[in-house]
Amino acid sequence: LQRSLALLFFLRRAGIEAELRIGIHRLPDRLQAHAWVVSAGSPIGETGEVEARFLPLCSFAEAPPLGA
Repeated sequence: LQRSLALLFFLRRAGIEAELRIGIHRLPDRLQAHAWVVSAGSPIGETGEVEARFLPLCSFAEAPPLGA
């Protein structure tokens, strides 16, 4: 989560539209959570499998520009 928030901060600061997604993956004995950043429809710094593996629970895309 910390890495994704930092990435989101720097992308938005550079004027690049991005959104934070938080999702879960169900394992036999537990749930696994993950946060990732998407820009222009693609996960940034992740394998392409992240969106196939994790079910998004929420996303944060609408926010005022940072530094405004």
